[in-house]
Amino acid sequence: MTSAPVAAEPAAKASAPAKTATAAKARPAKRAQQKAVAAPVNTDGFADLLKLEEENQKLRKELSGKLRAENADLRKKLGMV
Repeated sequence: MTSAPVAAEPAAKASAPAKTATAAKARPAKRAQQKAVAAPVNTDGFADLLKLEEENQKLRKELSGKLRAENADLRKKLGMV
């Protein structure tokens, strides 16, 4: 009767490490995916802001040029030149 409990214990010990190894393999993969997603978001946001600022400067220059040309045209029409 003493041999039956001893035989059951090694079987239980053998199955427990197998579950732990499987669970350990699944955890790092999930962590790696989360890190990969988080990093580009921060840098992309800053890069987008810089691009928008550059675009704003170009658009302001274009607008000021058009407004100056329109003002000159209106002065000519009014005879203010």
